[in-house]
Amino acid sequence: MLSETELDLNEGESTRTIRHILAHLNNMERNCWLQNIEIIFNGEDNETFFGLSDSQSKELLDWKGEDLIQTFKNQRFMNLSALKEFNIEKKHLTKLTTYPTLGKITLKEALSTWITHDLDQVYQILRCLCYQSRLDVGPLKKYLEILSQNY
Repeated sequence: MLSETELDLNEGESTRTIRHILAHLNNMERNCWLQNIEIIFNGEDNETFFGLSDSQSKELLDWKGEDLIQTFKNQRFMNLSALKEFNIEKKHLTKLTTYPTLGKITLKEALSTWITHDLDQVYQILRCLCYQSRLDVGPLKKYLEILSQNY
């Protein structure tokens, strides 16, 4: 577990901290993924997708890191349990709905985005941590792909 101080590390000026990323993950888990999958699974084509509100994530910025992680863990468990109840089969993956800014998307695309979004956020956390040692690695930086972010 990172310390509270380490949760405030970022990739430089005007970038998100690890705490921001954890708040964002919590917000998405509470207010977005499962709700959007339910819309698609039920065949609703109403251009009503649950999205993000910056104010929802900002509420979480005062939380301790341990609470952010535990809340995410609990919400993820509940969401995965609810997702199992859909009994999604291969035939369901082509179900469509309209995303307001992107047009038609399938259930498969929404599920894949949920997974890939999480990995993208983990990568962003790793970049925040690696950014701290970007100057300390010297010329060996050229061997570290994660430090090729124009630091």
